[in-house]
Amino acid sequence: MGASDVAALTVLGALLERSLPRIADAVADARRFDRETVRALSGAWDGGTFRLFLAATAATPRERERRAAEALEMMAGRDVWCRAWAVEQAAALGYPLGERLPPAEPSPSSPDGLGRAAPVTYGTPAALAAGYDLRAAEVRDLRVERVGTRLTGLLSLSVPRARRTGTAPPEAARLVVETRDLTEVRFDSDDLRGAALDAGPDGVAIGIGAHGMLRADAATLRVDDPYRHPPAAGPPADDRAAPRVSPEPEERLDGAARVAATLLHAAMLDIRAAHRGHGADQALVRDLCRAFAGAGDYVPAAGSHPAEGRRDFAFRGLTAYWIRRGGPALASWFTTRVREIADSPYAPEAARDEARKLALPPEPDRPPARAPSAGPPTSAELRLAAYTAERTAGGVRRDASATFHLALPPHPRDAPDGPWRLRVMRNDGPAALRLRTEAFQGAARPHLTGGEGTSRGLTLHEGALSYSAGR
Repeated sequence: MGASDVAALTVLGALLERSLPRIADAVADARRFDRETVRALSGAWDGGTFRLFLAATAATPRERERRAAEALEMMAGRDVWCRAWAVEQAAALGYPLGERLPPAEPSPSSPDGLGRAAPVTYGTPAALAAGYDLRAAEVRDLRVERVGTRLTGLLSLSVPRARRTGTAPPEAARLVVETRDLTEVRFDSDDLRGAALDAGPDGVAIGIGAHGMLRADAATLRVDDPYRHPPAAGPPADDRAAPRVSPEPEERLDGAARVAATLLHAAMLDIRAAHRGHGADQALVRDLCRAFAGAGDYVPAAGSHPAEGRRDFAFRGLTAYWIRRGGPALASWFTTRVREIADSPYAPEAARDEARKLALPPEPDRPPARAPSAGPPTSAELRLAAYTAERTAGGVRRDASATFHLALPPHPRDAPDGPWRLRVMRNDGPAALRLRTEAFQGAARPHLTGGEGTSRGLTLHEGALSYSAGR
């Protein structure tokens, strides 16, 4: 089959088919939890779900193709990760998506203050020092995360300008350094003032305070400084033409198609919550991927019926099928989401009627509370450590905070060879955090104090991670 013979709608559905199992695999085991994959794919379908349904229900083949091609281009344009993945997957199916996209915007050769990321190269330190006083920088945020076999990092600094003028705003600029393939991490929350940047043949080194350090094979730098590039003043309000407002994709759907699209979209939003880390529910993500498996084939098939009545019948059956596949594990989820559609003042009346007609499964009895395991976990693997320094923004003081993702062995009541589970620990308030590279080197016996959702103290790998709250 030639590239010209491959329908854009077929490719769009196939991308959904390939997204769901990849998301499920990314959360299958906490030791391999891949937040970037979850973020990128669920984020793409946050915008792409309704467009898939809109393309599938178009009146003519020509219009279906036009809408599907637009959806593919929109999804590929979300970020670099999505573009590369979508182009690769479409090419494997014989669809030249890469040829239909505008050229990727080249990275600037040096930081320009516009909030665009630039690779850190030999000349970056000197260019940065000409505009900013790194010796007076202060750490705002630090995040180090294990992604597969690689360590990645993010460092956010508040940096005053090297030259003060009367026109400069009092707020300092913000520098954000993102690193991949970290080889060394040294951080101490009592040593947050001052920074240094160096780039050479061995990679990039970012000094933090007097003794801290991040070393990486490569890094990018983003400078957010409204003084260097203030927002351009637009024409007076009276002279501006009224913008053309086009309906959002969901607003152009109705009836059973609107209900089905809303449920799939809600699933993608809940899957995306796993990326944020707090309360990440691996089981829920896996169950949603299982229930909606096949949607990339079923949605175009249901939308292909030319008669509106048959199309509604097909989408009604598809929604019922998803609910049955969800089973007891998703009974509460589907009940809540369907009732939200039925009661929504924003949904069309036909969609609300369709939601009211759905036969919802009985919600299962709540299982008895699981007995706590005897004592703290015997093993834990650090997946993420994040620290946000105390700050004052808009006259409001915000406490420091720390967040940790730990991969823990299966619960004693589960199969011993089952997947490891993710435990998210967060604490707000004064704290002391020390972090070294060795903290991410596999599983070790942790020393923990605190409840299930918070940590008053955490030590791992003989102090490579040392955290204590409530100073």
